[in-house]
This record gives sequence, C-alpha cells and structure tokens, in this order.
Amino acid sequence: MTETTIDTQQDAKPFSFKLLKTDGMARRGEITTPHGKVRTPALCQLARKRR
Repeated sequence: MTETTIDTQQDAKPFSFKLLKTDGMARRGEITTPHGKVRTPALCQLARKRR
C-alpha cells in the first residue's frame, strides 16, 4: 500500500464566479472555491437566535 500526500496550498484554485444563464433580472451561476463548486442561486440555511 502506498501513501499519497496532497499539498492543498499548491493545488488550491482561486475563487471565481461563472455566469451560466440569465432570464430578465434572474441569473444562474457557479461559484468555484478551493473546496468545490456551488451552483447559484443556492439555499443557504442560516441560524438565528429567537427573541
């Protein structure tokens, strides 16, 4: 069995946004991060403290 080491700093890609499609004021895109891709619009769950 061989062991593989990955240098994450060297392999990391910069953040980018690619516009895939527009329809009026709406737009569909893709954000690329060092950890992967996120299609937009994306539902992001947020936690908030109830009063």
